[in-house]
Amino acid sequence: MTLNVGENFTTRWLNTPDAVRATYIADLERICQLLQPNSQLDEWQQHNEQAQQQSQQCIDATYAELKAQRLEKAKQQEQLRREQNLAQQRQQEKEQQLALTEHEHEQQQQRMQSLQQLKTELLQQSTFEASRGISTIKTSNKKEQQALESMNILLELEAEELANKLKQVVNEFTQNLHQATQEEIKLSLAQMAEATHAKNK
Repeated sequence: MTLNVGENFTTRWLNTPDAVRATYIADLERICQLLQPNSQLDEWQQHNEQAQQQSQQCIDATYAELKAQRLEKAKQQEQLRREQNLAQQRQQEKEQQLALTEHEHEQQQQRMQSLQQLKTELLQQSTFEASRGISTIKTSNKKEQQALESMNILLELEAEELANKLKQVVNEFTQNLHQATQEEIKLSLAQMAEATHAKNK
């Protein structure tokens, strides 16, 4: 006589939890006791009924524990995925802030170069005017002095503006980082509370 155990029995058996397999083996051994010559059917039936209840309880408890483990693993994977996404988002924000700072620095450098070029042209012009006479030199020197003073004022204003912008960028990045950290902490606490509530159930 051939026992029909269904398709892919080996795979299904190996995927069955150890506790459940042990329960099935115990059930089979109990059934095999009927083949013994000295077996008492009444006693066996009474013992078998109790044993079946215990076996079913063991199987239910094992699969319930396995389900809880899988749910916990899924939650951990989801938490890891969220943390990775949050880290990527922070990295992107950091790169954007750095790119913005670099762009502001390049613009400042271009403005400084333009002012320096203007200063050089004014100095060259004043040198040229010096050859035209003392009176012209005095007038030119006065204009040059005014131009230099204006350029110094512009350079100071540009430097102050850049410093304020850099300070604003740093403050905004710090605030965003703090907000993201707070959100991550709240999310972790909420998930921990949810997991604790699920376990208590």
